[in-house]
Amino acid sequence: MNTDMLIVNIIVISLVFVPYLILILIGQKETRKISKRFQQEAKNHQLNISEMESWNLNYIGIDTSSQKLLFTQRRDTEFFVDLIDLKSFQEVKLVTQFEEIVNNKVKEDILLKINLEFVGHYNHINHNLCLYDYDLNRDQDYEMKHAEKWAKRVSDSLSMPVGFKRVA
Repeated sequence: MNTDMLIVNIIVISLVFVPYLILILIGQKETRKISKRFQQEAKNHQLNISEMESWNLNYIGIDTSSQKLLFTQRRDTEFFVDLIDLKSFQEVKLVTQFEEIVNNKVKEDILLKINLEFVGHYNHINHNLCLYDYDLNRDQDYEMKHAEKWAKRVSDSLSMPVGFKRVA
């Protein structure tokens, strides 16, 4: 009788934990795919990534010697890759978009988008980098924290054109 109970316990425990293990393994497989694509793009563009971070479905890294930013994002079944030459820009702005909804008479702000807006020399907006879009991925993994960190990191790396000096 003890062996019967042991077998039943093992089966029940397996039925509970195996699905969780499968989900974890699938998630790790996706992360590895994004990481491989990021490394492949860095190699293709001959970048020496000095600082890199991954969260959710995003990989971002900066090559401080060549002043280039590489961003890779998984969108549905395809990859979005963006290589930004930071020497072409003088400023980066963090642009967020929220929507206010009322749920049971309680107002909530829902984060819809986070963009890094790259402003070129002479205040021309040349490039937008979408770090988060609610329509593409509703999971949030400290998106604002990561966006603020990288906006500051990129801002610190931006260079001014020849003949200009940065004012305090």
